[in-house]
Amino acid sequence: MDRDLVELLEKAAAQYERGRLEGWTPDDVHDYRVAIRRTRAYLKFWRGVSPRRQKEFRERLRMLQRQTAFVREWDVFYERFSEALAEESIQKGAFARFVQIQGWNESKAVWDELVADGKRLKGQPPKDLQEQLRKRTIREAEKEEINWHRLRIRVKRLRYELERHKKSSKERIQTLKAWQDRLGLIQDTITHQKWFVWLGEEESLASLGNQAMREKLVEEARRDLPQLIKILHK
Repeated sequence: MDRDLVELLEKAAAQYERGRLEGWTPDDVHDYRVAIRRTRAYLKFWRGVSPRRQKEFRERLRMLQRQTAFVREWDVFYERFSEALAEESIQKGAFARFVQIQGWNESKAVWDELVADGKRLKGQPPKDLQEQLRKRTIREAEKEEINWHRLRIRVKRLRYELERHKKSSKERIQTLKAWQDRLGLIQDTITHQKWFVWLGEEESLASLGNQAMREKLVEEARRDLPQLIKILHK
């Protein structure tokens, strides 16, 4: 049994139960997604004695997180643009959020089964996982054409691994967290635009402002990228 894996699963299961009992506030949804994401990041390079079971296990976690994506995206969009939206749009989004939550609100048995299965899985991540993640992040950051979303995933996985070992400097982890946040803002502008289209408000001032914000964020990230690469090479 991999104790790190079981601990991650138990934390995700506990966060699910907390969210269910509290009615899935935006913070509950966010924390639940982070707990699943940390577990999936750990399993990404994990190797066990049964690749088939491992693949099935990862897929179940992916589906659980995927169920929550719509709600989290709406919560972020609503927090940012609620004052600029028509009342009809707000009601439409709120109802869609409610319906989506019903799709995962009875998953306690699923999490009990996942934790039990996790205790039976035998395996571990490679001992040089931190170095693998660092090199992958550098390669992504040094590409001529940057995929900002993919870079964010690389930064996030490296940060989680550094935090898991608790040996890296706080400065490095804080730098990665700051980059994860700014890259997340870039990705948010993309999902925000999808919401404007879905609500029929793509020509609104708020929508145009969102597009301008994306351009500004990308320009700033491109300007500061050498600083991130320098830190990753240390």
